[in-house]
Amino acid sequence: MKIDRLNLNYEFGKLRSIFAALAVLALVLCSAFGARAQVTTASVRGTVTDEQGAALAGADVSITNTDNGFTRSTKTGNEGEYSFPDLPLGPYRIHVAHAGFKGETQTGIVLHVADSLVINVSLKVGAVSESVTVEASPIAVETTNGELTGLIEASQVSELPLNGRNFMQLVTLMPGVAQGEGYSVTNKGLKGGSNLSVSGSASNGNQWLVDGANNNDTGSQRTILVYPSTESIQEFKIERSSYGAEFGGMSGATINLVTKSGSNDFHGSVYYSGRNDKLNAYDPILKDGCPTPLSPATCPKNKFRGNDYGYTIGGPVKKGKIFFFWSQEWNKRIEGIVRTSHVPSMAERTGDFSKVANCSFFPSGGLTDPNPGDPGGPFTVGAGGPNVPDVIPQSRLTSQGLLLMTQYPAPTISDPCVNLNWTKSLNTPTPWREENARGDINLSKTLTLMLKFTNDAWTLGVPSAGFGWGSNPFGVIDESWDQPGRIAAAKLSKTIGSTMVNDFQFSYSANRINIQPANVALEQSINNAIPWNFPTSGKMFGDKGPSAWFSGWGNAHLPSVWTIAPWQNTLDHYTWQDDFSLVKSRHTLKFGGMYRRSAKNEQNPNAEFGAIFNTVGFQGNTGPGTKTGYDVSDMELKGMAVNMNEASNILINDIRWYDAALYAADNWRVNSRLTLNYGVRYELLPNPYFADDKYTSFNPSAYDPNNLGSPCNGLLYSPGLTQNPCTGIPGGPGGKVGPNRALWNNNNHMFAPRFSLAWDPTGKGKWAIRTGVGQFFNRDRLFALQIGGNNPPFVKNFTDPNGRFLDSLTVPSASGSAFGTGFGGASVGGETSTNMPNSWQWNLTVQHELWKDARLEVGYVGNQNLHWEIRSDVNAVAPADRVTYFQCQSVCSNRNITYRPFGAMNQGSMTYFTRNGQSNYHSLQTFFQSRFHNNSTVQVAYTWSKLISDTQLIDTPNNNVDFYNPRANRGPDILNRPHILSANWIYNLPTLQNQSAPVRNALGAWELTSIISLASGPSMTGIMGGVPIGDLAGTGGGGNEVPMRVAGQGCRANTGDSRQWFNPNMFTLNGFQIGKNGSSGYGTCLGPGSNDVDFSLRKNFKITERIKMQFSLDFFNLFNHPQYKSDSIGNNNGSFGVNFNGPPSGFDNNSIGTGNPASALFLDSAGNPVFEPQGADLNKNHTVANPGPGGSIYNGFTGCGANHLASPTGTQPQTFCGSSIVNTTVGNNFGNVTQSRENGWRQIQYGLKFSF
Repeated sequence: MKIDRLNLNYEFGKLRSIFAALAVLALVLCSAFGARAQVTTASVRGTVTDEQGAALAGADVSITNTDNGFTRSTKTGNEGEYSFPDLPLGPYRIHVAHAGFKGETQTGIVLHVADSLVINVSLKVGAVSESVTVEASPIAVETTNGELTGLIEASQVSELPLNGRNFMQLVTLMPGVAQGEGYSVTNKGLKGGSNLSVSGSASNGNQWLVDGANNNDTGSQRTILVYPSTESIQEFKIERSSYGAEFGGMSGATINLVTKSGSNDFHGSVYYSGRNDKLNAYDPILKDGCPTPLSPATCPKNKFRGNDYGYTIGGPVKKGKIFFFWSQEWNKRIEGIVRTSHVPSMAERTGDFSKVANCSFFPSGGLTDPNPGDPGGPFTVGAGGPNVPDVIPQSRLTSQGLLLMTQYPAPTISDPCVNLNWTKSLNTPTPWREENARGDINLSKTLTLMLKFTNDAWTLGVPSAGFGWGSNPFGVIDESWDQPGRIAAAKLSKTIGSTMVNDFQFSYSANRINIQPANVALEQSINNAIPWNFPTSGKMFGDKGPSAWFSGWGNAHLPSVWTIAPWQNTLDHYTWQDDFSLVKSRHTLKFGGMYRRSAKNEQNPNAEFGAIFNTVGFQGNTGPGTKTGYDVSDMELKGMAVNMNEASNILINDIRWYDAALYAADNWRVNSRLTLNYGVRYELLPNPYFADDKYTSFNPSAYDPNNLGSPCNGLLYSPGLTQNPCTGIPGGPGGKVGPNRALWNNNNHMFAPRFSLAWDPTGKGKWAIRTGVGQFFNRDRLFALQIGGNNPPFVKNFTDPNGRFLDSLTVPSASGSAFGTGFGGASVGGETSTNMPNSWQWNLTVQHELWKDARLEVGYVGNQNLHWEIRSDVNAVAPADRVTYFQCQSVCSNRNITYRPFGAMNQGSMTYFTRNGQSNYHSLQTFFQSRFHNNSTVQVAYTWSKLISDTQLIDTPNNNVDFYNPRANRGPDILNRPHILSANWIYNLPTLQNQSAPVRNALGAWELTSIISLASGPSMTGIMGGVPIGDLAGTGGGGNEVPMRVAGQGCRANTGDSRQWFNPNMFTLNGFQIGKNGSSGYGTCLGPGSNDVDFSLRKNFKITERIKMQFSLDFFNLFNHPQYKSDSIGNNNGSFGVNFNGPPSGFDNNSIGTGNPASALFLDSAGNPVFEPQGADLNKNHTVANPGPGGSIYNGFTGCGANHLASPTGTQPQTFCGSSIVNTTVGNNFGNVTQSRENGWRQIQYGLKFSF
């Protein structure tokens, strides 16, 4: 098997080599400069004056870390200024002394990640031996810069109720953070999507850092590599908007997480938390389907077993010199996930449709026999059904079609007419384990070294419950998942004199994804049952590869079944980075650079064993009478051609790229009230490429209308190849060489300016007016490049417009010479411009100290994303031709060739990537913070915002509806949530230390903590999921088109059923103008929001002077408010399908032009109803005055003025002469939520922790 290029096993030898290289590098750098992870430090500066405010030059200032004794010293300058740049995080004290003055010590100083504190000292006259001690305020007004940040402190990480012990939930406590539908509050690994939009940024535009190391999975940019245990996290800071030049590479927020380190004292913990579904409430979706009264016997709850446990230990190896920290944690969970769907009944799987013949979705006249003279006999009438043909003789069934039906489970509801006749709670195991190690070494007074290693091991067992790509919710065809992730880092920090620090960092970040099939026998039997055009010996996995994908469709409501297992993926990041800071008078100057090499090897998920999209018709013919009228019977009938593709092999996308950056910044304290921050960052983000150059990209500049026989026509190929890859294959070379190996021009001029200021209008540190603006470039996801491997000529593809048989390679009679197994044609492409995604961010905020340790921030925050990815169909019909294209669809055999710009080469849609999308975000953001009695805290954040975009700011946006109008989809983005309120508090009750032991133990040291999350739902769009006929907008794609909106009808339903979210009466097709899009717009309705309160009750016990015990009881969704998944109404992209039915009475065929107007589906341009002709074949019985542009009938008799023609059979309206739509109704099951969020019902967790 051809899988030797992908080695998915971690090689510990590689890690040993990495650490050996780090050790050598450390020795080399010790003699000159140091290294650290970027912005994982903090700085302190200030001014020393006398009591009259006069500057004191030459004062001695020292700062000491009270945990490990780390100390730095300096003297004040001529203006009394001092500065300590790039300090390690932790608790500090500052001591200031000057001859003739009393010494002063400031205590209670805690440095958090990326802090820039101002601590001014006023000395009193007296002896130096005298000392004054002052405690610093833990919450102070920010007067040193205008960037917007948010800090998550250690107490919040350890004490707040986190559902799933996932640190990512804490990010949502900040203003401006909107959750995307793929975001997970409870899960880790691949299930733990990081879909968070911060201040209008893309949900996959954030930079996640662990001790300065890159933690992004660059494939989609929506998952991370490791999930640091909450017990290992010291704190983290979220750079929300307009941050400094030292940050870059992504255009969203930077989440900068710092793990714990050891100190001069030993500290550690042992902990356990457990969960059991017996303590939980019912999933509201499951509860709705249960008989009353509720009983565990008749309606068991979703199974949930959770056992999370671990330990930590940290302390000195040598006091004051060498420190270590180690943690290990296990999460072992089995989670019941409710899934519901429609599956074929057991009788249907044998060709007997008599039980479903009474259902509304079955053809009222029974099954149509497309070959009534078959020797196997005609269709028969089954027992118990209506008196119509509904049983297919056994000899006329294909074993392959019947085998495909076994991919579905048996129904759980006996009534075959129920739309959702299968519901089950699938018990999915998702164990996770992590090891985290950190060492800190004070090599000298001016040189420190940090070494860091984190290893995550995450798996998803069977059943996977439809979790991800290739995963199904049915548990028949299924997959198991495995994802280890690792980060290794080293940093040195060198202090040079008293004013300079140089930092250098190296880090290695990686993950592996391995997916294995769970039902190899069934998949292998399907692969062996269907004859293939390409030999299985040449396929990557032989006959054990992913079986044929089965795409559900049509009136049978069959869901899709697909799999990509076995599937493999690797990702490696190697990052080098240097930062230098210099304090000069009132300026703190920073200079730095970064270089990263990255590699991603990912198996292309193309359909090696085919994808079955629908049936074409008997013997490949189309039109009336060529199908049975019901999709399941079509699939099982011999002689029925199916629309199916097949690939000769699977490509490995071996993607390579690098990132580089340089920056310069200055923090200038103009005076005691005004501070300016300004700088520039140069980004070099070359587009990625394939290491073996085996991919191509369609571009109109390479298209040659005179070379239609070449599979490479219109394709750009890599100049890294020694020759045109299509040389020597039938049809000739075609195509042309691309601009570079990436086939996309690079932008080498990306200079990103940054500016912010902070002004203290009173000079007392009580007020601050702050503003900032900056540009931020973004590394795009890799998807556009990855699917380039689907183009010719590196993999052969089967293609035929008339389909193929499941049981034979015999050519369908309708196919003629079209049937073949060539290289196919171009299906994906992109522009070659130098545009690079980026954003402009700006803010204007005011901070005020309301009282001691209480601060309020109110501000306006804006964001504009530019050059964002837009996907559209480059082969779409031009606007001027769309009415004609639609009208002639049943009588113009060559309309795709005629009207599509590249139809002579490809008659279907062609995905095309451009970078011309944009969005705008405006918001009011408020943030209140306070610390009060007994170290209790409270935070409240509120955001009122609007995000408008013409693409979607997520990892996989919907296709744009119109290639010719990039603004066609403009509207509120799926990440738009107008109102977001989050609050958290930690309330420590008195310890009652002076009371008796019984009173103290019973009533003292209780702790109440809570997270409150209230938010509007995401903006969603009603898409025409099913229409009576054709592509009404006439683009040729038929996707993402919107219907008409009924005036006066709101989005929400008023049915009394909370699961019926959207109003069935708000959409219509009546009045829809052919060749245009509907009037309902994009993102006009809000989906289900969140209304969640998590609460924790904790009791602390003091076992000994050092050993403490804590018992906790956590309530997630305390008030049991139903929380519904918006994407269960539609999909992750915020779209929900709206199906429509045509006129219920059929089509009058009594005479031309005199039918019942209520039976018409179309009106002509004059507003007259369009009818069908009287019992005649349009193509044979009428003289054509004007042959149409497709080589067939177009203009009817003499035009559309007097005679309106429609389908001669009365079963399908003819589009001929149609100009607008009438007489339609909305289909069933519209706008219903079908799944709860992971926190959709009350769940209880209990825990016990010992610490010392």
